[in-house]
Amino acid sequence: MNVQNDDSTVTVSLADLWTLLMMQRVVIGACVGGALALAVLYSLLATAQYRATAVVQLSIQAGQEIRTAKVVDLDQYNRWNRDMFVQTNLEILHSRNTRDEVLRRYAALGHDDEITKGGPELLTGLMAVEARDNSELIDVSIEYSDPEKAAVLANLVAEVYREQNLEKLRDAAADARVWLRGEIAATEERLSELAESSADYMVENGMADAPRNVEAVTARAARLQEKYAEVKTEIAVSSSQLDEQRRLLQDGQFEELAKELGTPLVVALITEYAPLVTRHASIAARYGEQHPERQYVEAELKRFETEIAEEVQRTLSARRAALGVLQANADSLEEEMKAVATHLANAQRIYDGYERIEREHERTKRHFVELSQRYDELDLQARTQLNNVRILDAAEVPDAPFSPRLLFNAAVALVFGLLGGVSLGLLREYLDDSIATPLDVSAYLHVPYLGHVPRIEKPLGPEHPPELYTFERPQSVAAESMRAIRTLIDMSAEGPVRCMLVTSAVSSEGKTGTSVRTGVTFAQLGRRVLLIDADLRRPRLHRIFDVERGPGLTDVLNGRPLEDSVRPTQVPGLTVLPVGTNAARSTEMLASPEMSRVLEVAKEQFDMVLIDTPPSTLIADAAILSRSVDGILMVVRENAASRRLVQQAVSDLRRVGGRVLGVVINDVDLKHGRASYRYYYGYGRRYYAEEPKQPAAK
Repeated sequence: MNVQNDDSTVTVSLADLWTLLMMQRVVIGACVGGALALAVLYSLLATAQYRATAVVQLSIQAGQEIRTAKVVDLDQYNRWNRDMFVQTNLEILHSRNTRDEVLRRYAALGHDDEITKGGPELLTGLMAVEARDNSELIDVSIEYSDPEKAAVLANLVAEVYREQNLEKLRDAAADARVWLRGEIAATEERLSELAESSADYMVENGMADAPRNVEAVTARAARLQEKYAEVKTEIAVSSSQLDEQRRLLQDGQFEELAKELGTPLVVALITEYAPLVTRHASIAARYGEQHPERQYVEAELKRFETEIAEEVQRTLSARRAALGVLQANADSLEEEMKAVATHLANAQRIYDGYERIEREHERTKRHFVELSQRYDELDLQARTQLNNVRILDAAEVPDAPFSPRLLFNAAVALVFGLLGGVSLGLLREYLDDSIATPLDVSAYLHVPYLGHVPRIEKPLGPEHPPELYTFERPQSVAAESMRAIRTLIDMSAEGPVRCMLVTSAVSSEGKTGTSVRTGVTFAQLGRRVLLIDADLRRPRLHRIFDVERGPGLTDVLNGRPLEDSVRPTQVPGLTVLPVGTNAARSTEMLASPEMSRVLEVAKEQFDMVLIDTPPSTLIADAAILSRSVDGILMVVRENAASRRLVQQAVSDLRRVGGRVLGVVINDVDLKHGRASYRYYYGYGRRYYAEEPKQPAAK
């Protein structure tokens, strides 16, 4: 699993989880043991319960002895909603109505015990109903201390359910039958009302033969329309001819006019007029206008034209009169057509009213027939309905108790005890506010884990400071742990470390011992190492190495040369600069430019400079020096300082620009502490044998 934080993602492996569980093994074991004890005790003291089960088959579709079209078809709905159908029947089996009927029959069989006295609520606690997956089977079970009564009750529940289901199927259409009866009576009454309305309507509107009346008026209207069309056509033709004849008369086209008119007199006049026109043309070509013969011919032409015009006017007047007669006839026909149309509309309206009554009468009659037919089918359906519930297996008297089951209860107790113990253990681990494992360092501090320093359980004696244990026992597990820490510091990805500050969040974390052991490991590489005691308030390095306190750091800061103040130690290559003689203004002295100069000089003269400082959350000395060094080593004692204090210390150092190389967990109990360190105590101890005491260097 992953633990997400602001700066990184920490992966928690199964091994880490197993480590956490092993650290809480006592709690987990207590929970499991307690749960098993309770389960066994309950199984031995509980009253034996027997389970009797009746198996019921529930089909979705119910049959019929005579197949009819169902008025109320619940089967189709049940097929669409099978799960709802099964769940509904399970609830019916648990219903109060079913339980009351079961208890009534149970008492009728002569049973008078706690079940009859307890009522439906007690029966609910004894009854278990469960549908089998992918089947039509339902198990109806009763758990009771008396095996025979358990079987009786299970069979009663199954029988009552079967009978109630059949009654429900047969009475499913009860409301429909009541409604149908009411509808049939109302429809029959409506039929009588419609018959009377039809007769009254015919009498009121004189409808002896309404259809024929409408047909006769319709035929008359059609004839008038046809005749009107003929007259209008004749008027149009006559008017067109009259206009054409007027035009021919005005243009003097007498021959065309004669053909158009076709009267004998006009034809005769035109016949005589035509040769005269030819003669006039011949004479006009030979004689002048004053010639007597030409004047005579012209006079004859004028006379004929006058007679033709007069005859044409008389003919046209006659034809105009005939056109007026046709128009009057058309107007008369139009008036008659309007009257017939009004009469037809009234007749049609009366007939439509009659038809409306008749249609409603026929529709009501069909509805009455359908209702009567459905009522008969519904009655037949109710009387021929078959049950879709049958008892497949009746409950038998059980031979052995169903509960308590010792092995089952123990298994359940084991599971729940294990889950409870694991949950409680993880909760205790979560509520533990201290830093104790590499996982804690990565997850909560967001800095690299450099390693751990195991607890030294067998010190070499009062004259041998425990801080020098790794020097005196170079093959010990503690010495190997320090060498691993040295390797990680030496291989820092952010660059070489030549000047390092060692601090802790609070006091008593073992930062001074870690400073000494770190200096020893670097000195064992053949490097020149300077260990500076910058804990001006509680200095300890001069006591560990058994040297004078002064001159020291404070004296160097006051102008004394560095090489005159350092002290060699029993560790080859390791030199110590004690605290000095005057540390009254410690913070100001460490913050002075002179301190930076001293560190620069120290880095020129030594390969590695280690500075032991006070706790960073209590005193600002570590924060002051953090920007003057290449890296900071944070020391945390196992299960000691609050996680929040260590987080605050790391955050403060970073805020002022310090480079935190990582965290070392100090004083780790490899025997009884975190299981994640057992490699070093178990396998590591087999590889690195403890050596005899090594003489200290003089």
